[in-house]
Amino acid sequence: MDNLKYIRKKKGLSQVQVAVAIGVTQQEISRIEKGDLKKINMEILENLAFYYGMCLPKLVRIICKCKCKIECEGEIKIRKE
Repeated sequence: MDNLKYIRKKKGLSQVQVAVAIGVTQQEISRIEKGDLKKINMEILENLAFYYGMCLPKLVRIICKCKCKIECEGEIKIRKE
């Protein structure tokens, strides 16, 4: 499974570019890429998911390195694979 840093670099973006685009600091992007979601509000994650062109559940799955299935439509449903 790809991680967020890999996805960002594949798109040729720096942490600063992503941070500016979604209105946060570079340090927040670094923390998110490391999986540290403490004090990161849902709006930031929603903006990041939109920026990367993916649904929020997929973004969370990538960040948390979750091995469960997360469905993107309607309610968030998590099932162990």
